Amino acid sequence: MSNEDNNCQARLPLKDVPIELQQKIIDLGGKPDLNLYKVLANNPTLLSSWIEIFRGAQLLALDLMKLLIQNGGAISEELDKQLKQYFAQAEYLELILTGSFYVMAPTVLKTLRIQTES
Repeated sequence: MSNEDNNCQARLPLKDVPIELQQKIIDLGGKPDLNLYKVLANNPTLLSSWIEIFRGAQLLALDLMKLLIQNGGAISEELDKQLKQYFAQAEYLELILTGSFYVMAPTVLKTLRIQTES
């Protein structure tokens, strides 16, 4: 996000993350006081789903996730074949969806004018 974006107020209020979701975030090694979580706390059900998606990402190969992010979620035919050799269909789908959510995260931050922590 540009400096101009960081000086804007978030489009939704920063709310306290529900205690049970704070603990879930902490258990996954996260920080529940991040502004992204505070904005998503406007809809605790959505926040809970978001946390689960990122939990899934922790279970997947980091290098593969980076590749998906760098390519905007797109993969080559060759990579597709390699993934299908190592992952069952359900795992393959989880990998693609998780990568897509990671690609989506910067768009959510920018659209909702969520200031990122340094």
